[in-house]
Amino acid sequence: MRRPDRLSDLARRILRLANRGLPRIDFLREISKLLLDSSKCDALELRLRDPNLQYSWEASRRPKRSFRFVILDNPRKENRRFPSLARPQGGSELERISKDFMLGRFESSSPFSTPQRGFWTGDTHKSVRLRGSRKVVPGGLYRSLAMMRFIVDDRTTGLLQLKSLQPDHFTGDAVDLYEGLAQTLGLAIANRRVQWALRERVKELTCLYGIAQVAQRPGISLEGILQGIAELLPPAWQHPAIATARIVLDGRAHTTPDFKEGPHRQAADIFVGGVRRGVRVGNWLTAEQSLRLLQNSSRDHLSLANIHFAGISVGTSPFRTEAQRRGGGTKNPFAPCRCRSLT
Repeated sequence: MRRPDRLSDLARRILRLANRGLPRIDFLREISKLLLDSSKCDALELRLRDPNLQYSWEASRRPKRSFRFVILDNPRKENRRFPSLARPQGGSELERISKDFMLGRFESSSPFSTPQRGFWTGDTHKSVRLRGSRKVVPGGLYRSLAMMRFIVDDRTTGLLQLKSLQPDHFTGDAVDLYEGLAQTLGLAIANRRVQWALRERVKELTCLYGIAQVAQRPGISLEGILQGIAELLPPAWQHPAIATARIVLDGRAHTTPDFKEGPHRQAADIFVGGVRRGVRVGNWLTAEQSLRLLQNSSRDHLSLANIHFAGISVGTSPFRTEAQRRGGGTKNPFAPCRCRSLT
């Protein structure tokens, strides 16, 4: 198969992956395999920068097979650090070039620059002319390097780096084709976000519908309603396998069978008629699992919308049902819960 046809087939496969709405890490792992196999490169790096998060994803098959996800900087929280995640060295010439690329201010007068402001070199150990008369040596383990900037949406830019241990791995024509593929990758990343978000909203709506169904069961007690709701909450979270839930009402707890106190949780007070009656807690099991959750989330923690909407249902449906059974009503039955803590 000719290279243009092979890259067209690769683009279609990347877009099909995006339509599956995979979690971020799973998606990055799969497209890395496709890109490395197609380009015959030894490693790649993918960087993404948006208003909420900036991260780097590295995949290599030589000198050893590995995958690495690194939180770089949070544009909204410049002083925040994640000590459990390794950070790349920021003082190298290659790192400075990468940052200039991400910000769209890289200008190379080298014959190895591209019309779309990409860059490639067959030997990173030789000097490259940048702005004016300035020359730098990118350096690094990999001798051949190709950099391509792409757009995901109005607020998000990306950078794809293809790397080879062998000198002169790339040609100008091949780099031009990969630049087009990089733009397809940007579209795929945007589409994956939409598909993933849609699946999450479906899970949330399914939870709310389940809560309404539980509250309407004939003859069910208030304790039965709260226990049923607690068991409905984990499947609505982004990572159900590591999520547990507890509802505390008037000092009595209703939990999922595997509930344990963990290092990270979300909690919301339950108010009924303006009176605080209890708290609902979403909990995760271990620090390692919480780290995996962080890597797959678009924010540092799960969306507050989950706990807010679930809290509304927890705080209204059972008590509205209870009031109806007693022939009365609740004051402001749809008063939303208030988020108490996020740790």
